[in-house]
Amino acid sequence: MWSYLTRSQAEVIYSPLVRKRIREHDESVLIRGLTGYASSLAAVTGVSDLDLAMLVSRRRVGEYMDATGRDFRDLVLAKRERLV
Repeated sequence: MWSYLTRSQAEVIYSPLVRKRIREHDESVLIRGLTGYASSLAAVTGVSDLDLAMLVSRRRVGEYMDATGRDFRDLVLAKRERLV
């Protein structure tokens, strides 16, 4: 039964409208997550202004990328290929 169900779902073709709704939902989930992470980082660093919080976040992400030897643009390109 499980094999039948997984095969049947793999053959479902979504219309462009359905794909758009899925992307919009995914984006709202990402924005909610970003808001949570940014506000937590702001609270930890003593920042309460959104613009300043974004500057702190940018600096911390840059430091993390440098420490791991990764490039943000490469990361985005890899995700774009997978997600879009």
